[in-house]
Amino acid sequence: MNRINSLILVLIIISLFGCKVKESSNKKQLTSSLKKVELLDNYVFPKNDSSYNISKANLNGDILSIIVEYSGGCKQHHWALKGSKSFMKSFPPKKGLFLEHNSQSDICRKLITDTLLFDASPTKYPGKEKNYNVIFILNGYKENLVYSY
Repeated sequence: MNRINSLILVLIIISLFGCKVKESSNKKQLTSSLKKVELLDNYVFPKNDSSYNISKANLNGDILSIIVEYSGGCKQHHWALKGSKSFMKSFPPKKGLFLEHNSQSDICRKLITDTLLFDASPTKYPGKEKNYNVIFILNGYKENLVYSY
């Protein structure tokens, strides 16, 4: 009976520490995969990129998550979210954003679904660092997104 109790205690301790290690590694992975939105002078949207489909986009605080579907599977794909430094003249102001996709000439056909994470804080309206809204128009996505900060 003593051995069984000891074994159960050891298993409980291992499972508790195992969960904490996994949790911290998930946080590390999140920060390493988080990219900033790139704003450039006079950025012009490239021609529509049909190499991916945006199935969902969501803002949670400063984090813009984009769920994309694309074909590949043999090479690592690179993503960037870009826009112009200027805003559209409207109230609230609007900002167009374009998701650039570099497939590294991946010819594989596996359907892949990824969640891309971007730090939207560079898109804050100048002089309005708190309590303001900016509308994102994400190329290839039907809905506009409201960035409230």
